[in-house]
Amino acid sequence: MPTYEYNCPACGDFTAVRPMAEYRNDQPCPKCATASSRVTRTVPGLTGMFTGIKDGNGTRTLQSCAHPGGCRCC
Repeated sequence: MPTYEYNCPACGDFTAVRPMAEYRNDQPCPKCATASSRVTRTVPGLTGMFTGIKDGNGTRTLQSCAHPGGCRCC
């Protein structure tokens, strides 16, 4: 699922992982629960994706998970 950026008028910027179908919906601020609108500064980041690298033979291999350390999903 993509990570989107939001701006709370009281608390400032925060990010939230949301389904793509809900990208237009406001997100409650995690600190004060105020409905916050999405900020469109960057392209949404996809979590749980692997980055590929090529070895000396040109073979694509998986490098690492994009989750925080210790996720153990990969």
